[in-house]
Amino acid sequence: MDLNNFCSWVTSDEGWKSEIEKLVCLVVVEDFPTLYDVPRNLREFDPDWSKLLLISSVLSQSEEREYLEIALIIAQGGILISNNPIVKNSSMIVLNQLSNNRTGADAIKKGYVDRDYLSKLGYSARMLAFREEVESKIFSSVDGAISANKFQIDFWNSVDEADRLYALAPTASGKSYIVLKYLIEQISLSRVHTVIYIAPTRALVSEVEENIRQFAAAANLNDIYVSSIPLKDLSTQNNPCVYVFTQERLHIFLNSISAKHGIDLLIVDEVQKLNDGMRGVILQDAIERVLRFNHKSKIIYLSPNAENPEVLFDDAPFATKTKIINRDQPMVGQNMIWATERSAGDTTKWKLELKVKNESILLGHFDLIDRPTTPAKKLAMIAVSLTAKNNGTMVYANEPSQAEDIAEFIAEMLNEADCKELRSLSDLAKEGVHKSFKLVNTTLKGVAFHYGNMPSLIREE
Repeated sequence: MDLNNFCSWVTSDEGWKSEIEKLVCLVVVEDFPTLYDVPRNLREFDPDWSKLLLISSVLSQSEEREYLEIALIIAQGGILISNNPIVKNSSMIVLNQLSNNRTGADAIKKGYVDRDYLSKLGYSARMLAFREEVESKIFSSVDGAISANKFQIDFWNSVDEADRLYALAPTASGKSYIVLKYLIEQISLSRVHTVIYIAPTRALVSEVEENIRQFAAAANLNDIYVSSIPLKDLSTQNNPCVYVFTQERLHIFLNSISAKHGIDLLIVDEVQKLNDGMRGVILQDAIERVLRFNHKSKIIYLSPNAENPEVLFDDAPFATKTKIINRDQPMVGQNMIWATERSAGDTTKWKLELKVKNESILLGHFDLIDRPTTPAKKLAMIAVSLTAKNNGTMVYANEPSQAEDIAEFIAEMLNEADCKELRSLSDLAKEGVHKSFKLVNTTLKGVAFHYGNMPSLIREE
């Protein structure tokens, strides 16, 4: 039986589908301590960890996202649910096989797994773990050996082979991280002098700019000039330059510099924004203008997974070397969970279901503290009822005013947090914006809202 056939069988009704689904449900229920009436078959489920971890280890060798997700969820379940140190340590080995260094480090940091877990494994397991560790390294002239996942390894080994490279990977795959490491390496080797990084929002511009400064400082490259303000004087810099702009700011910059000013490397983050109406047109024009300044500019495009990435290179010149890196490997566990009212007559009684393909699996019931009268209050009450005792919950809103309202509703249901940092943030919002700005009060309860056109200082804090 080959790998694909085994993966298909083990996740089917004839294989271990039922046991895998129950484990997924247990992992999800663990995140929602307020659930009650959890089905008996879940409460009494005793995972056979030896078989599940063997399955997880085999699935981790697949290239299919469906099987890699199952491997990751089983490994996470072993760390979160089991009280057996052997199961936890073996789950860490599977994470190593998945090159998921971040999740493993997080498990150690939060105390789920001992820092010296490898010393408690047998020789063969330690040898396997060491081999996986070596294979998950990339070697930089600046940073030496860097721990990387499979997408990052593919990127590092391929990026110099192409004039235009399109790197696609899911959220949390470390796309920006590895690109910035590559950028710093190219500057340190004097292979590039002028770099432009296009980010779609001002918030992301600020984040990328700060990361570049930190990476450059760590590499003792103190002569790199980094800026996100499109000033004409920037074009006269003799030192290596990295400009981080939105597409609109890039046009302002290009309008002010000489046509002789070369741009060696262009990085376009969130390139799927080319489909974003007028802003997409502005982005496309910005990319074309950079190529008119220097048709030999190297371009790196970044985006989440797409169905037809090859379309991006349809208009590439014939002699241009293009390459697509498309690794659809999940780095975090993601589940679709559906909250619905149990009956039309009582809006405070709710049920939670896990969506698995075309099936719905009941996880349990929960209650709202009151009857929600608006959609914003409904979102706020569900968030508090399900997750108020957890470390973090993010609620998405359609517009800034709705984000503020939801945050205010959530804050009204919570007690004030005794935290000096939150009081400082509240004071900053009061002084930097206005005493009536809703963030002044919500932050005292450990609740904040965030949107693109907030004052940059407040947004960064």
